[in-house]
Amino acid sequence: MKKITPNIFVGIDQAASSGWCIVAHGNVHTHGVAKGAQDIVTVVGTVLALSGGNLERVLVCLEDHSDIPLGNRARFSARQGAPTRNAATLLGMGDARGAWRHEFARSGHPERLRMLVTSEDWRMGVLGVSNRRGTDALKDEAKRWAAARVGELVADDNEAEAIAIATWGSIHGLARLEGRRLGLRQKARVKREAGKQLGMPDFSRPKVLGREA
Repeated sequence: MKKITPNIFVGIDQAASSGWCIVAHGNVHTHGVAKGAQDIVTVVGTVLALSGGNLERVLVCLEDHSDIPLGNRARFSARQGAPTRNAATLLGMGDARGAWRHEFARSGHPERLRMLVTSEDWRMGVLGVSNRRGTDALKDEAKRWAAARVGELVADDNEAEAIAIATWGSIHGLARLEGRRLGLRQKARVKREAGKQLGMPDFSRPKVLGREA
């Protein structure tokens, strides 16, 4: 079977109001903010239509929030004087991630074409800035960058970050996916060769009714 390389990239900054963006064939196709389950269904439907029903063409990138500090290490916003992240916020992010993943799974999108990317990775890979800068400065930078990318004002920081995440997916995410595929193939080959030297059977090929498929 001919290998299909994704050319549609979805970036999601999941939250109670999730920023999302679809990049198709190198260009930003559409973007926005999903404020509930029905919005998520609509976005996934748009992706399905754009792919012509072939979801092997779609790579979905969601922001990985697992490195966000909590408790006495939480970061504070100079504008609001309150933690930028707390346990309730993270639980909401988890709910949103679950909703997105559920809807993509329901559409038939392969799980292997969904990946998590840390904020440090997509910011360095697309914006060229590190997380060591303040939270507000990073969000403002994302909005400036996104506005330049799409040619119009992007007021919502979640939406702006989703545009950057989708762009990261179209470059670095695609490279990571290919590296993962080649890495697994190489790992399997090494395991087969090692098994042969030990006189072990090759279990890497499926068998049907006791015969190799």
